[in-house]
Amino acid sequence: MADSSETRILRVSLNRVEPEIWRVFEVAGLGTLGWLHDVLIGAMGWGDCHLHSFTVGDTIYSADFEGIERIGSDEESITISEALPEVGSSIQWLYDWGDNWGHTVTVIDTGTMRHGARYPILYDGARACPADDCGGSWGYMEILAMHADPDYEPEGTDHEGIAMWLDPGFDPDFFDQKKAERRMRNPGPAHL
Repeated sequence: MADSSETRILRVSLNRVEPEIWRVFEVAGLGTLGWLHDVLIGAMGWGDCHLHSFTVGDTIYSADFEGIERIGSDEESITISEALPEVGSSIQWLYDWGDNWGHTVTVIDTGTMRHGARYPILYDGARACPADDCGGSWGYMEILAMHADPDYEPEGTDHEGIAMWLDPGFDPDFFDQKKAERRMRNPGPAHL
């Protein structure tokens, strides 16, 4: 059984997107994968409006989704310490089963909860999160190409159609650490 004071320092990286989008944060090891989903949503900046799952070894974990039969095991049945037992352990987190935003979550260190510390703690990160529903990694790479070159016209797609996914003033290089940490600690409505 895991020590109730254990923590995991995790690094999450969005797969198939260059330059890399990543975050480093510390969480209580006794939190469940369901709780970790909420932390990841906040850290990355996703809207939490899509289905998700975790892959730990050969086992898939997901939430109860209204009207949809659960895929795999219950994400509330496994703790972070069990899923990520040691430095170097990694799992996959899939957000949005349509756009297939795959993330790798890796333990970079372990620790012990510090008296007075408020968890989760966000230590660092890089780059803005893509917008929900922008077409997965392919669509986002098109957005980045358009952002870098206003004259770039994606093949088969109009410039305005892709540009609608961008917030005014979108800066793919900007990571708002304070906003991300607030979101991690105060998740919005319950996830799907």
